[in-house]
Order: sequence, then structure tokens, then C-alpha cells
Amino acid sequence: MFAVARKLRLHVILKFLGRPSGDGKVLTGSPSIERRAGKERGRIKAGADRPLSYSEDLEDELIQWILEMQDMNLPIQRQHVQRKAKALIQPHLATFKASAGWLDKFLRRHSLTLHRQTSIQQKLPAQLEGKIATFLADIKAMWTQHQFPNDLIINMDETPVCFDMAANTTISKKGLREVIIYSTGAHKRRFTVILTHTASGKMLQPFVIFKAKTQRILKKVKAKECDVIVTTQPKAWMGHQLMLTWIKKVLVKHTKGRHALLVLDTFKARLKDDVLANLEENSKAHVLIPGGCMSKIQPLDVCLNKPFKAYIRGAWEEYMVGQAQSTHTASQIPTASMNDVLGWVVAANQCLNSQTDMVKKSFLVCGISNSLDGSENQLVRVPAELPMLIIPYGAEKTEDKSELDPFATSEENTDEEECDGEDSE
Repeated sequence: MFAVARKLRLHVILKFLGRPSGDGKVLTGSPSIERRAGKERGRIKAGADRPLSYSEDLEDELIQWILEMQDMNLPIQRQHVQRKAKALIQPHLATFKASAGWLDKFLRRHSLTLHRQTSIQQKLPAQLEGKIATFLADIKAMWTQHQFPNDLIINMDETPVCFDMAANTTISKKGLREVIIYSTGAHKRRFTVILTHTASGKMLQPFVIFKAKTQRILKKVKAKECDVIVTTQPKAWMGHQLMLTWIKKVLVKHTKGRHALLVLDTFKARLKDDVLANLEENSKAHVLIPGGCMSKIQPLDVCLNKPFKAYIRGAWEEYMVGQAQSTHTASQIPTASMNDVLGWVVAANQCLNSQTDMVKKSFLVCGISNSLDGSENQLVRVPAELPMLIIPYGAEKTEDKSELDPFATSEENTDEEECDGEDSE
């Protein structure tokens, strides 16, 4: 037996073609069937044949907002739709949460999908296991000799940031072969941010390098040095001279003459003789992260760079929406100013600084600040590619396999999810 809505569709098709129905008569439309089918057609289902718990007009308004964003060629992320949905629906339905499951059903109801830019995955070096084991052994030796407090275990790393941070994904109708997203055209214009944090969970001042041959542009900087240190370099790179400046203005300012452990990568600017001599002069021991291992044992790379950039991208997207809705047309949106991006950098750094547990955990999951007795070994995130990697903390190796591999999957090791670098949906 046909459902009412299906009968109506068949009726419309046959009426359009001028063909008779199954009983040999041309369908003229039954008032009762059309009335019932109209009700079925007008009721949007929330899933499992349940009607929506809020007005359909609110969902129509949300769709209209998405279309407006598309008209301006601005990227639309899942979290954007969730935030907008909460703003529209929660005043009418306080229990509405805009969960990931709701969003999936919403996208299906309206034939929307997420377009994504593809990327290429890089393979890890074959000798990765030996490099990481040697690095952790060096950390253990430093710990054993000096017993550094967590406030004096420090990691630094630079990350490039673009003035234009258009997302790789946007929500649009299914079936479209391409979707246009407007930007300011400054996607190749970048600056460098050096982030520094301690195993105690503290973020130090960000160190920002803009591209310029002189420092005249710094006269326009409105940010305070207590919040961010700003300088220039012809290619916006962290050269060894700027490394010396960072040691003086960030590292030494924090350690105040105390003996500290600095964990850093093998970028050549770090290995200059004058840089290493300056570290030794200021009583700073250092351990170098082996090349090719940064994505596994560099705390900033593993846990913090991604949420840092996500915050800046969110600020840039808000800037784009505000500019597109003002007097500017989408093709005339000006590039964010130096003071704009500095404000975003400071805010992103403060946001990380407020998440003390995540900053602490970034060291623990890399095996850098863990207790030497092995009691925190379960926190170390062993790369899936290296299931037999042995962390040198705690008891010596025995024939017991469980002691050889104390990092096998454990139900208790759920904290690492906080360091995945993604905002919860």
C-alpha cells in the first residue's frame, strides 16, 4: 500500500503527463489525500521519524544564513553552523545543544555536505624509533643530574602564520563541483610566531617576527611588550641573531639566572656557536629533538600549535564576516593590519595559558617531564608506528612483556584526547 506522500507524488507525475491512474481514470486530485499529504510534506523530521522539537522557521532562518555566507564566498565550518544554531534556537528551546549528531542530521535534511581540500600524508623516517629512544634517554640523564622543577623545563618552537587564513572546508549543497571562497589575497604574506611554554603549564610571551628590512614599521605597533615581543627580519625567519634576542627577552627573563632545561629542535639557527655559548653562559642546558621527530615528541607540535592557529583562524573569519557585511564588497575586503594580527596572537596565547592542564600534558605525552620512577609512563603517547618503543623511566627491562611495553592501550589513558588540538564540536 502506497504511503500518502508517495501517492501524491505519483498523482502529480501522472497529472503532468496527462496519463490515467491505475483505475483507468485521469487523476483530478482527492481533497482528503492532498490535505493529508500536505501535512506530511510540511513536517520536517528530526530523525527516526520524529518531528523537530523547535519551529521550522528557525531552521529556515539558519539555512538563509548559510546561503548568505555562501553569497559572500566565506567558508562555513561545522562549528560555525553549531554556534549560529544555538544563537537562533536556544532562546526558544533552552535544552537545545546543537550536538554533532544534530548537525549531521541537519546537513542530510538539507542536502548539505562538507567540501574539503585534500592533503598528502608524509611517511615517518625508518630510524624514528632509535632517535626517539636516544632523545628520551638524554632527557632522563638531564633529569637525573639536575632535578629540574617543572617551571624550568621549557619548550620553544616557531610556527608560520598567514595574514589570510581561508579554511580548507566549507558547507555547501551536494553535487557542486567547485565552491568559491573569497579572501583578502594575502595568503602568501606571512609572519612567524615563536611560542614558549613550561612544563608547569605556563605560556611565556609570544615572540613575533614580521617581514621587513628595517624596523620602521614597529612604530605602528600598539601592543605592549609585556604581552608580546615584536621584531622584523627580511624574510620573517628566526635567524641566529633573533635567537639571541629571544634568549635575552624571553628565556632569561623567565629563568632569572636559574639552571633550566630547554627542549628545542635542530633548526640550524639554534646550533650556531654563539647561540650555544649564550645558553651555556646563562646556565641553560638544552636537549635537541631529532630531525623528523617533531610531530611525535615536540610538545608544541603535538598539542598546542593546532589550537593556537585554530583560535587565530576563528578571529580572522570573524574579521572577514564583519568586513563583508560592512560597506566593503567581498572583493574589496582589506588585509588585516599588523595590529589586528598581533591582537589575535596575544589573545590566542592567553587562551592557551588559561588551559594549564593541557599545556602541562603536552610535555607528559611526549615523555619529557614525566616522573623518573615510571609512575607517569601511561601518559606517554606512543606513536602507533612504534608499538615496541620503550620509555626509559622506572624499572629496568625484564622478561615480562608488560614491563617492556608499559604503554599498551589502556582504558585509563583517556586524557590524551585533550591534546588532539581540536575544539570540541
